[in-house]
Amino acid sequence: REFNRNVEVIFAVFDQNSNDKFTNQLLNNNYKYIIEFVLSKKNLGVIFKPKKSKNLYERLEKDTIDILNKAIKLKKCFIFEDFGDHQSNIPAILAASVSNLCIHTSLKAGTAAVECALYNKPTIIIDQEGYPYSKLNELRKNNIIFNTWESCIDRLSFELKNNSIQNFGFWGEFLNQFDDYNDGKGSLRLGNYCKEIINGFDKGYKKKDVLRNAYIYFKKKYGNKVVRKIYDN
Repeated sequence: REFNRNVEVIFAVFDQNSNDKFTNQLLNNNYKYIIEFVLSKKNLGVIFKPKKSKNLYERLEKDTIDILNKAIKLKKCFIFEDFGDHQSNIPAILAASVSNLCIHTSLKAGTAAVECALYNKPTIIIDQEGYPYSKLNELRKNNIIFNTWESCIDRLSFELKNNSIQNFGFWGEFLNQFDDYNDGKGSLRLGNYCKEIINGFDKGYKKKDVLRNAYIYFKKKYGNKVVRKIYDN
């Protein structure tokens, strides 16, 4: 679905599930604040990728639904509503790929944020709950994490005003601990590794030999630097 022709900057917002009065309020914040911001600027749009879209509208308040529908009608908002048996079946990367900046809305579960950042998409996080145990808290020094939507939108307004939004939200060297290659080809490497294992079993090799050969193959093809030494002795 297309946005209206005035939209130049698109935010992708990833929410978490909610199941009580407190988390439902946080969920509504995740929609209301960014929609109101988007509606205040003609060049902004927003994409929502809910964790559980099946009953999303049952958890949103009426005034939230009203402004959400208004933004959709104006073609400034899109929601990925497809879902599987338990939750959304839309990959985070799909929403990230069509946005300028990703906004993840919880430190308790930061998987989508990490996925988007590894995709080299600018990504920031809202920590309304003040969750202290996430490793991602280390990103606070990089202006990646915001405690409130108000502070986040203040920063977004600043970056937009100074035409620097394209340089905002990058995680830098922090990502090296998650992906030594950082080239977007992890699925290709894993696929080739699994293929090597399957080929070994198809040839009738013993399990230990299959794993040893796959290890040697991977190390030779993709480099020794990031491979844990298991079969070198």
